[in-house]
Amino acid sequence: MKEMNLADAEWKHGSKLAEIQKTIEEGAPGTAMLSFKAQLTPEEIEGLARLVRSFDKTLKPEKPAKKK
Repeated sequence: MKEMNLADAEWKHGSKLAEIQKTIEEGAPGTAMLSFKAQLTPEEIEGLARLVRSFDKTLKPEKPAKKK
């Protein structure tokens, strides 16, 4: 089994902040990644997505989305 690596620049479900947030919220079908939408607030999901994304030093930080 291939070891998971958050810093290898291979993002199977997208490397954009919104894509990572969606994966945290909905999970990843066919994998061990479950949905966390019921357990975390939108703010916690965004913070976690930013943290996960920060592990890949090849990506530039994304600016926060504008609140409507």
